[in-house]
Amino acid sequence: MSYMVYFLFRLSNAKWRLMSDIYDLSMTDNSKVDPTVSFRVFLPESLRRDFKVRCAQEGTNMSEKSRELIEEWLKNRKTRID
Repeated sequence: MSYMVYFLFRLSNAKWRLMSDIYDLSMTDNSKVDPTVSFRVFLPESLRRDFKVRCAQEGTNMSEKSRELIEEWLKNRKTRID
């Protein structure tokens, strides 16, 4: 079963933008799902812009790429410690 979920995002110029996404809620055992949370990152505008452009060129988004980079960074740190 899928549901359309709507999100309201505040843009930097104090305007709001409605975003939507589809979530698949058909999983029977939700206790094994690690909930997704958000956090803020402060970057120079030019670095954010370059990152966003490169992500778009690679067909991904900044959230997915950030998650990928963090997971790889943690994996590399874990192997050094172990």
